[in-house]
Amino acid sequence: MLKGPTKLPIEGPWRHASIKSFLKNVDAGKEETGCDVDNQIDGIAKLAPIVACYVGKPEMLEKVEDAIRVTQNDDLCIAETLAAARILEHYILNGPDPKALDSVLKQLDDPDRKNPQELDRAVAGHLHQVKEKIAKTPQELIPAVFPNS
Repeated sequence: MLKGPTKLPIEGPWRHASIKSFLKNVDAGKEETGCDVDNQIDGIAKLAPIVACYVGKPEMLEKVEDAIRVTQNDDLCIAETLAAARILEHYILNGPDPKALDSVLKQLDDPDRKNPQELDRAVAGHLHQVKEKIAKTPQELIPAVFPNS
């Protein structure tokens, strides 16, 4: 796990650890350029155009994984990002749907799912936690989940 800045807000330009590692790996001529110690959720910021290009196609999840591993070669990051890609694809194909999380959880539970990850069960557990709290207001949720805020 990477250690974040000790003083906030950060003054001046900022690069995520995965980007710094990626640049070092490229400069070193490495074939695998992704940071293998950054399991933050940065991959989600990159998935929208990939999902949009491959929505409804069987290779969508594989393309998302390939793109994310360029900068973040961490299995937890990949599993989280693929779950987010499944959610986004569901909304693109179906529009607003209160059962979107149920659909993604069903996919993650399917032994024959596309692009399975070892951490899919853990991600499904997190999605179940989201479902438990989704009806709460921010005023109820923030102090309970983020007690120091």
